Amino acid sequence: MTQTTHMCADDVAAEFRFLASLAARGMRTDLSVMRKAAALLGDPQDDMPVALVAGTNGKGSTAAYLGGMCAAAGLKAGCYYSPNVTSVTERVTLNGREIARPEMAALIAEIRKSRVEELSPTYFEFLTLLAYLHFSRKAVDVAVMEVGMGGRFDATNITDPVVSVITSIALDHTQYLGETEAAIAGEKVEILPEGGRLAAGRLPAEAREVISRTAQERDAAARFFGEDFFIEEGEGGLLTYRGVGRTVTGIRPGLPGRHQGENAAVTMAAAEYLEESLGGRGVTISDEAVRKGIAGARLPGRIQVIAERPEVIVDVAHNPAAAEALAEYMKSLPKKPTALVLGMMADKDIEGVMVELLPIADRFFLARPDIDRAADTDRLEKIAKSLSAAYTSHESVAQALSSAREWVGKTGRVLVTGSFHTVEEAVEDYI
Repeated sequence: MTQTTHMCADDVAAEFRFLASLAARGMRTDLSVMRKAAALLGDPQDDMPVALVAGTNGKGSTAAYLGGMCAAAGLKAGCYYSPNVTSVTERVTLNGREIARPEMAALIAEIRKSRVEELSPTYFEFLTLLAYLHFSRKAVDVAVMEVGMGGRFDATNITDPVVSVITSIALDHTQYLGETEAAIAGEKVEILPEGGRLAAGRLPAEAREVISRTAQERDAAARFFGEDFFIEEGEGGLLTYRGVGRTVTGIRPGLPGRHQGENAAVTMAAAEYLEESLGGRGVTISDEAVRKGIAGARLPGRIQVIAERPEVIVDVAHNPAAAEALAEYMKSLPKKPTALVLGMMADKDIEGVMVELLPIADRFFLARPDIDRAADTDRLEKIAKSLSAAYTSHESVAQALSSAREWVGKTGRVLVTGSFHTVEEAVEDYI
């Protein structure tokens, strides 16, 4: 067991500084180091049933719903998310509670002292190892692991999951995953093992064909939103799930946005598979556990109100599909003067995002997040100008947010979006 009581505040801080330093190692697109490192730690990923959640958008929400359902059903559920908004401890939770900083620091120190560090794991690899080790030590009944990017070479994908989830497919990370939806689907479906079980959300036709064909080749079961399971909206916004083996009424997602209904449906389909795969252990996720788990889900940075007067909403949308869902939600709110603080990474479809957000923004407040991969404001300005959008540019996200608040006044609304990094910098003044 890890020891946390002996670690003073300076030791804890030092371990977190070490962890942050690993970001300089970049990323890796093969699993050789991850598999060797896990073996050095005793392959903790094989100590518990794992649900892997991949997809372009909706992964975090779906993982939160599934973890919440399991916890409400009396199971010990670990959840691993990426990236984070306010603190890296957000990424590792047990029944909805973040790992404590001293406990995480002790795990960092333990992994550092093993031979794992000789392999030079990346930041994401190190964190994923830490999560698997933590969940093994806590003897979780299920570990819900959000895939970082793609699936084939993602650090989470070093075990055979009892259920695999693909929430959605859209163009994102194309330099790594491919230029087409079919190519991206081919990368993400690699989380599906031989004889596995897959729940998939609403998919483009080409992506669905790739995933369905792969499932058949691997003798795996697959269920698709809109074909095998459905969500219906009823009176008062309550949802009804209709799946293969059950119908659940009275569902109200705890995360805002109409798109959360589909995320909840995919989660329910995954839960049906989870019950099947763990049936020998007597695992049952009741209708009440479904309702409670979905209603109780909370996730930082997903259409989150962080201030009033003026109202400040943050959302981590960073591709056109996510921006479209965000815009649909914003249109459902009472109309107010709306300032949109936008900062994005240079490798993203900036114009596609701005096109989706243009109808809900009275003025863009453009900024460059403090990270090397961020797009310069000059580029954002050119796109805004080409779209005939009203805009101003600012030296930082904090300055853009301050100017946006002043511009809308006490009764207006500010939306901050475009990247996890943009949201992280925006919320610093509110925590």
